[in-house]
Amino acid sequence: MSVKKGRKIVAVMLVVMMVLLYLPPGLFGGITKVLARTKVHVNNGDTIDISSAGKNTIYYIDDETASDNGTGTVSFKGSSTYVWLHIEVSSGKTVTVNLLDGLNIDPGSDSSYGTGKILDTLGYSRSAIYIDETSKSGGTVILKSAKNARINLSSYRETFYYPVPAIMKNDTKTKLVFETEDVNNPGTIICKPKATGDGAVAIGAFGHGLLGIATSSYKVGNIDFHSGNIEAYGLYDAAGIGAYHYSNVGELKFSGAHVVAKSGNGLNNFIVCGGPGIGASYRGNVDRIEISGGYVEAWGYATLKDEKGRPMKYCVDVAGCGIGVGLFCHMNELLISGGTVKAYGGSSMGDKANLTGCGIGTLLGYGERSSDSTADNISITGGDITASGGDYTCGLGGCVGNIVINPETPDTELKINAFIEDKVSRAGRHHTTGCGIGIGNNIYESTYSKYPGNIIIKGGDITATAGSLGDTGYMSDGLIYMGSGIGPVRHGRVSTIQISGGRINAYGGWCSPGIGGDYNSSDNCGVVDSIHITGGTVTATKATTYGDKDPLSGIGGRKSGCKERTDVFITGGSVIANGSDYAIGYDASG
Repeated sequence: MSVKKGRKIVAVMLVVMMVLLYLPPGLFGGITKVLARTKVHVNNGDTIDISSAGKNTIYYIDDETASDNGTGTVSFKGSSTYVWLHIEVSSGKTVTVNLLDGLNIDPGSDSSYGTGKILDTLGYSRSAIYIDETSKSGGTVILKSAKNARINLSSYRETFYYPVPAIMKNDTKTKLVFETEDVNNPGTIICKPKATGDGAVAIGAFGHGLLGIATSSYKVGNIDFHSGNIEAYGLYDAAGIGAYHYSNVGELKFSGAHVVAKSGNGLNNFIVCGGPGIGASYRGNVDRIEISGGYVEAWGYATLKDEKGRPMKYCVDVAGCGIGVGLFCHMNELLISGGTVKAYGGSSMGDKANLTGCGIGTLLGYGERSSDSTADNISITGGDITASGGDYTCGLGGCVGNIVINPETPDTELKINAFIEDKVSRAGRHHTTGCGIGIGNNIYESTYSKYPGNIIIKGGDITATAGSLGDTGYMSDGLIYMGSGIGPVRHGRVSTIQISGGRINAYGGWCSPGIGGDYNSSDNCGVVDSIHITGGTVTATKATTYGDKDPLSGIGGRKSGCKERTDVFITGGSVIANGSDYAIGYDASG
């Protein structure tokens, strides 16, 4: 057989496989099921008990449901594996879907296929609730939990097809609002997709997994978590809330609800891409995440145990952020102006990629991997924030252009506790350190010009604690990346640190000052060009362990090129710098 003929046969086989892949499962059985679907239109005022529904039932909520001057209200109760909800409303229409206590929508093999495009697996796999924005869009959908209710929403993966979110929304035109009937006795909506072998976010956009690069992507947004309790558990390496592989996030708002979002933390047979608790998982973008009130708790990939109870920390190559972006993703803006926020990044100590999650921000890795996850701006103007980062990363930060902490008013409550979790040894290797608030912009790949790493603090009650090692015998493994309380991680460069107000306590990690760059800087890595303190109450404390006991300052370091010391300007405020031989300016590298 000629090589040319052989290639043609292979090409034909690939085409046949792709066609077979997207035919309905069982072909004729699948078509029969589609033809047998029961479409039930829900009218304004209806209360539906899904327990009595037959197989292959889809409940449709649309413009006709909003018959009362453009508004409509429907209610659902009961439990079923036969049904799911299809919602589509046009501009000017609002429908409120009351989710009553005990509601359990758990689509199974006897629930109907959808009507989506072939490459949009809604046609096969099913979500408990699908917000359709293809033909009718622009209206408002309110999912309202009843008083003290407990609601469970899941999804079903058809064999050979990708899983889908429990609540799927693939566009930004229609507004989705989460509310509860009684904010003093809120209901709880639990979203948890189920499948094996691939991932799906709990609330958000469908992602195409390995075929995503060859198919269209989606963009989830225009969602407001306004009130009530929401629990969102992603599947495998997918975000709890956001977008899965090759899909994007538009705008997510958290304005008053109590939200717990966790990445899947399960090991599958494909590439693990470090999904955040909230954000984009892989090769996607985030336009804006805004938190203005309520309670938001987010856990990135590798912060928990997998579905079999095995610990994930230090066992994966790519971990995830609490809030932010995953592998090969970019975030334009993250704004926190109020509420209570707790964000936990996972740790990675695998043998391949070694990318780890900041509590809030981006992934970070050593050397050239730092630019695989980036962000333009992180702005904090209010709130009570806890941000815990994994190994060699930051509690708050990452490969970021600007971190700005600036209370909205002098009376605005703004509290930040940013730190690196405690470390332990694994298989004779010592864990790396990281910054409380910091930058890792990978200047090796020339990302510094785009992400200069400005850290600006104008107020607030801030504690920034770097990671620290309990064992100083690390030099032989060569895996240590220093970190300051506020400054650069080992592979980062900070243009300027500006402090003009607030109460700041910064504690340095291994071989690093409380504020500034580490003493073992080389070339442009781990350096700060300038530090300006013009106000506030600042306490900066050097690392408790460092090198061979060379002098280390509380505030200091080296600047770009490592031939000069960091420029330190103090023109106001109350400053306490705890060093060894020198408190400010000098360190072992100076």
